[in-house]
Amino acid sequence: PVNRINSKDSPVRPITIPKTCGRCHANKAMMKRHDLPSDVVSKYRFSVHGKSLLNKHNLEAPSCTGCHGAHGTHNPNVSEFDEACTRCHSEEAKAFKKSKHMRTWEITGAPLCITCHGNHDIQNPGLAMLSTGKGSVCGKCHSKGEAPDKLHDILQKLEDAYVRGQAI
Repeated sequence: PVNRINSKDSPVRPITIPKTCGRCHANKAMMKRHDLPSDVVSKYRFSVHGKSLLNKHNLEAPSCTGCHGAHGTHNPNVSEFDEACTRCHSEEAKAFKKSKHMRTWEITGAPLCITCHGNHDIQNPGLAMLSTGKGSVCGKCHSKGEAPDKLHDILQKLEDAYVRGQAI
């Protein structure tokens, strides 16, 4: 017997899930009636998760159902956004909880992961996120010349040294 989920025409095949969800969630008129954004699927397509699943065919990458669950708009095993993220990124979550930034989140109550990384448009962490310039995540809270720029410069030097070492 053929496994229907993995057949090319299955609407619930992992690589097809964003298209299936997009039938409604990319429909501007429908989403407007429900006061929901209609750009979540397009944001996902260009996210690090979307590129991994849709371009590289990495079936380990989460699709819509990975965070929201298969039968509804909320995964019953996840009570917070952060729990959805930490199911796969547990080591990163442990490191964050030991960081100086954790105190800020305890005070503000802001969602841990999505405040900096987004939810549908998650970008691959990199040096551009650290600076206080255009496209910077850290620059939203830190002003020019503070820790993100210094950390960016240190990591840039390390990355440059690594590249030089690989060339040798």
